[in-house]
Amino acid sequence: MKHCSYIFICLLATLVCACKKVSVDFTFSPSQPVAGESVSFTNLSSGGEDYSWLFGDNASSSDKNPSHVFKQSGTYIVTLRESKTKRSIQHTITVRDSVPDFSFSTDSICTFQPVLLSACVWNPYNHAVQYEWIISDNIRLLDESATNSEQITVYCTRAVEEVVRLHITKDGVTTDVEKNITVHNTPTPTLLIEDTENRQYSQHIYKGIYWEAPCALNYTEGQDLLATATTNTEVCDPIENKIYYITESGLYVKNSNETHIVLLASEQVGTVAISLTMNCLFFSTEEGVFMLPLIHTENNRYTDVPVKISMLKATKMIIDETER
Repeated sequence: MKHCSYIFICLLATLVCACKKVSVDFTFSPSQPVAGESVSFTNLSSGGEDYSWLFGDNASSSDKNPSHVFKQSGTYIVTLRESKTKRSIQHTITVRDSVPDFSFSTDSICTFQPVLLSACVWNPYNHAVQYEWIISDNIRLLDESATNSEQITVYCTRAVEEVVRLHITKDGVTTDVEKNITVHNTPTPTLLIEDTENRQYSQHIYKGIYWEAPCALNYTEGQDLLATATTNTEVCDPIENKIYYITESGLYVKNSNETHIVLLASEQVGTVAISLTMNCLFFSTEEGVFMLPLIHTENNRYTDVPVKISMLKATKMIIDETER
């Protein structure tokens, strides 16, 4: 009988332990440490016994509330694990460099794709900091933000090697940070142009919002495609059932059933081209090449104003819809 009672007590104790709730969590301070600074970790866990820490830099600890020094700046994933139940939790800690720096929002910078540039300055006492971004003409401000801000959003217009510089002044101390970047091309359809002197150009158009400057046409597929082009006086949009056409008095649009004729441009137009992929109409005048979004209203009313995208006087235009 005593033996049975002993077994019952053991089973009861086992059940009590099994039902004991274990929660795992922790905090750390400071919240934004710099490289070389000691970081204190506070174990907020309950119901557990032994704990182990992995700091994300190949270092570990079995202390309940350890301190750790990250020797290099970067982002680390810190893991706390309760040994018996194997319950664990992870928190990310960003270790800043004590030397001013800046970062990019992406590792791959491509033409006409927004990129956020962010300064990284250790400033725990909120001292006044002055920023001066120095960028080339190829790097454009997206939102007209000032170049003296902690963050700026930019885009690049050409796929080239670039240098970005940041001039930082804090507590009377000035630091210059410089980084080299490689700008990659963003594949997109291309407008192919032949001018009045039979010179050929290509011009990448990015979703009808941005466009690059025309450059000499230098790829065989484009040259072959432009060789098939003619001076178009009329192009059709089969999806919207519209016809864009040239007369002596300008550029017009009408529905395919000859209704709602609307004047789009009153000047003398030389040739037109259409891209359903880019949802754009291109037309040339003596002043240059213009772009206009395709019209999607039944009565052909439109609110967009044609945008000049080059100074070229085109005699032929055609769209290479292949994204290159």
